[in-house]
Amino acid sequence: MNRLVNLADLPRHTKREIILGLINDTLAGRKTGFTISLDLKQPSEGFAVGGYKRGEIVVTPTWNREDKEDIVYAFLDDPLLQENKDVFVGGWLHEGNCILDVSQIFTDQAEAERVGRERGEKAIYDLGKGEDIDL
Repeated sequence: MNRLVNLADLPRHTKREIILGLINDTLAGRKTGFTISLDLKQPSEGFAVGGYKRGEIVVTPTWNREDKEDIVYAFLDDPLLQENKDVFVGGWLHEGNCILDVSQIFTDQAEAERVGRERGEKAIYDLGKGEDIDL
Protein backbone atom coordinates (compact mmCIF):
# COMPACT_ATOMS: atom_id res chain seq x y z
CA MET A 1 0.00 0.00 0.00
CA ASN A 2 1.31 3.46 -0.94
CA ARG A 3 1.44 6.08 1.78
CA LEU A 4 1.38 9.81 1.21
CA VAL A 5 4.31 11.75 2.57
CA ASN A 6 3.76 14.97 4.49
CA LEU A 7 6.31 17.27 2.88
CA ALA A 8 6.64 19.31 6.07
CA ASP A 9 7.99 16.19 7.80
CA LEU A 10 10.87 15.68 5.37
CA PRO A 11 14.36 16.21 6.76
CA ARG A 12 15.89 19.64 6.20
CA HIS A 13 18.54 18.34 3.81
CA THR A 14 15.83 16.76 1.63
CA LYS A 15 13.91 20.04 1.48
CA ARG A 16 17.09 21.86 0.45
CA GLU A 17 17.69 19.29 -2.30
CA ILE A 18 14.14 19.84 -3.62
CA ILE A 19 14.68 23.61 -3.75
CA LEU A 20 18.09 23.11 -5.36
CA GLY A 21 16.31 20.96 -7.97
CA LEU A 22 13.90 23.83 -8.70
CA ILE A 23 16.88 26.14 -9.18
CA ASN A 24 18.52 23.64 -11.56
CA ASP A 25 15.25 23.25 -13.50
CA THR A 26 15.05 27.04 -13.81
CA LEU A 27 18.65 27.28 -15.02
CA ALA A 28 17.99 24.51 -17.56
CA GLY A 29 14.90 26.34 -18.88
CA ARG A 30 12.46 23.65 -17.72
CA LYS A 31 10.81 26.25 -15.45
CA THR A 32 10.58 30.02 -15.69
CA GLY A 33 10.56 30.38 -11.91
CA PHE A 34 9.11 29.24 -8.62
CA THR A 35 7.78 30.42 -5.26
CA ILE A 36 8.14 27.97 -2.39
CA SER A 37 8.26 27.99 1.40
CA LEU A 38 10.81 26.07 3.42
CA ASP A 39 7.93 23.68 4.21
CA LEU A 40 7.68 23.15 0.43
CA LYS A 41 4.33 24.90 0.08
CA GLN A 42 3.87 26.46 -3.36
CA PRO A 43 1.12 29.10 -3.40
CA SER A 44 -1.04 29.28 -6.51
CA GLU A 45 -2.88 32.52 -5.73
CA GLY A 46 -1.91 36.02 -4.67
CA PHE A 47 0.89 38.39 -5.57
CA ALA A 48 4.54 37.64 -4.79
CA VAL A 49 6.65 40.63 -3.79
CA GLY A 50 10.41 40.21 -3.45
CA GLY A 51 12.98 42.31 -1.70
CA TYR A 52 12.07 41.22 1.82
CA LYS A 53 14.94 42.38 4.08
CA ARG A 54 17.88 41.07 2.06
CA GLY A 55 19.46 41.19 -1.37
CA GLU A 56 19.09 38.83 -4.25
CA ILE A 57 21.47 36.00 -5.08
CA VAL A 58 22.38 35.33 -8.71
CA VAL A 59 22.98 31.63 -9.43
CA THR A 60 24.75 31.12 -12.74
CA PRO A 61 24.70 27.96 -14.87
CA THR A 62 28.51 27.87 -14.78
CA TRP A 63 28.62 27.13 -11.04
CA ASN A 64 29.53 23.56 -10.18
CA ARG A 65 27.29 21.54 -7.87
CA GLU A 66 29.40 22.18 -4.76
CA ASP A 67 29.40 25.96 -5.27
CA LYS A 68 25.64 25.95 -5.83
CA GLU A 69 25.07 23.86 -2.72
CA ASP A 70 27.29 26.06 -0.55
CA ILE A 71 25.64 29.33 -1.61
CA VAL A 72 22.07 28.05 -1.86
CA TYR A 73 22.22 26.18 1.46
CA ALA A 74 23.63 29.27 3.21
CA PHE A 75 20.76 31.28 1.68
CA LEU A 76 18.17 28.73 2.85
CA ASP A 77 19.70 28.47 6.33
CA ASP A 78 19.47 32.23 6.87
CA PRO A 79 17.51 32.93 10.10
CA LEU A 80 15.31 35.30 8.08
CA LEU A 81 13.85 32.28 6.29
CA GLN A 82 14.10 29.87 9.20
CA GLU A 83 12.29 32.09 11.69
CA ASN A 84 9.58 33.65 9.47
CA LYS A 85 6.87 31.30 8.27
CA ASP A 86 5.26 34.02 6.13
CA VAL A 87 8.16 34.35 3.69
CA PHE A 88 8.98 32.34 0.58
CA VAL A 89 11.96 31.61 -1.63
CA GLY A 90 11.34 33.14 -5.02
CA GLY A 91 13.42 32.17 -8.01
CA TRP A 92 13.17 33.20 -11.65
CA LEU A 93 15.14 33.05 -14.86
CA HIS A 94 16.81 36.29 -15.92
CA GLU A 95 19.39 36.49 -18.71
CA GLY A 96 20.28 32.82 -18.28
CA ASN A 97 20.74 33.04 -14.51
CA CYS A 98 18.45 32.04 -11.65
CA ILE A 99 17.76 34.96 -9.34
CA LEU A 100 16.89 34.02 -5.74
CA ASP A 101 15.07 36.38 -3.43
CA VAL A 102 12.98 36.31 -0.27
CA SER A 103 9.38 37.19 -1.03
CA GLN A 104 6.02 37.62 0.65
CA ILE A 105 2.61 36.80 -0.75
CA PHE A 106 -0.19 39.37 -0.67
CA THR A 107 -3.84 38.74 -1.49
CA ASP A 108 -4.52 42.36 -2.48
CA GLN A 109 -2.89 43.53 -5.72
CA ALA A 110 -2.89 47.22 -4.75
CA GLU A 111 -1.13 46.45 -1.47
CA ALA A 112 1.38 44.21 -3.25
CA GLU A 113 2.13 46.96 -5.77
CA ARG A 114 2.57 49.54 -2.98
CA VAL A 115 4.96 47.30 -1.03
CA GLY A 116 6.84 46.43 -4.21
CA ARG A 117 7.37 50.11 -5.00
CA GLU A 118 8.50 50.80 -1.41
CA ARG A 119 11.08 48.02 -1.77
CA GLY A 120 12.29 49.30 -5.13
CA GLU A 121 11.12 46.22 -7.01
CA LYS A 122 10.75 46.39 -10.81
CA ALA A 123 7.77 44.01 -10.82
CA ILE A 124 5.60 41.76 -8.70
CA TYR A 125 4.32 38.35 -9.75
CA ASP A 126 0.68 37.34 -10.11
CA LEU A 127 0.73 33.69 -9.01
CA GLY A 128 -2.78 32.99 -10.29
CA LYS A 129 -2.14 34.25 -13.82
CA GLY A 130 1.54 33.34 -13.94
CA GLU A 131 2.49 36.84 -15.07
CA ASP A 132 4.75 39.68 -14.02
CA ILE A 133 3.13 43.00 -13.20
CA ASP A 134 5.54 45.83 -13.96
CA LEU A 135 5.71 48.60 -11.37
